[in-house]
Amino acid sequence: MSLAIKQPGQLMSSLMKVFYFKKTASLTTSLTDKINIFLTVDQSSIGEHFNLNDPAPLYKRQLSHQFQHYIMTSIESAKRYSVFYYKITCKSESDRQYTEAFVYAIRRHFSAKKLIMIER
Repeated sequence: MSLAIKQPGQLMSSLMKVFYFKKTASLTTSLTDKINIFLTVDQSSIGEHFNLNDPAPLYKRQLSHQFQHYIMTSIESAKRYSVFYYKITCKSESDRQYTEAFVYAIRRHFSAKKLIMIER
């Protein structure tokens, strides 16, 4: 790629040609309307999703940084009106007791984050 400019008046048009970005079909199709986030809940791993130093009940606990990072990387390709589906897998029937509090904690976390962004 060469930026040799023969006439000084063509500087802007030459720079526009260099930095011009053409949209390709692969770029537009990589963004999806539906995002699936896969989560596993069981008695031994439920603590990994939350801040270990938070003594609050399960539904009010803060999410761990690793879990937040997992969710944020899962939704990187989201559009403005994308729908998020949380696919939760329970290892046993007794692990279902954690799912409602777990989903509530996730919703609570991102609702609070949204409120902070709106106030700014």
